[in-house]
Amino acid sequence: TDGDLKIATAGHGIDFSATSDASGHTSSLLDDYEEGTWTPDLYHQGAENKSGFYTKIGRIVFASFALQALNAAGNGNHQSIASLPFTVHNASPMGGCARGWQNYASNLGPLYEPSANGTQCYLYTQNGTNLTASSLGTTQLRGVIIYITDS
Repeated sequence: TDGDLKIATAGHGIDFSATSDASGHTSSLLDDYEEGTWTPDLYHQGAENKSGFYTKIGRIVFASFALQALNAAGNGNHQSIASLPFTVHNASPMGGCARGWQNYASNLGPLYEPSANGTQCYLYTQNGTNLTASSLGTTQLRGVIIYITDS
């Protein structure tokens, strides 16, 4: 009565196929759309001023984030953005990141790579070396991680 299209049966969606498919494939079926918030963090050093929003369309997740790293002097662990809103697909390709504004002190990074079958996105320099917690310092990071999930 309010103009919304509601599908009240789980496992169904909007079918965009132009022809019938006798094999039962659902490649033209939009069966999931979701928006929400998530709280990004940095795995090995923590962060403050954290915020995140996501949109999930089918199996594709767009997870935007903003945070400021806490100081982790002497911490040589490979840094990652933690707590992605959905588990990353367990096969290649998994996804990537559109990097937004940051105040990282080097033009060599960070680059982002979602971790298969996990909820982290690892940070690298442009020459492929691990970005450590101590080298990240108190950087402010913003961006959008785009990845595939199985859920």
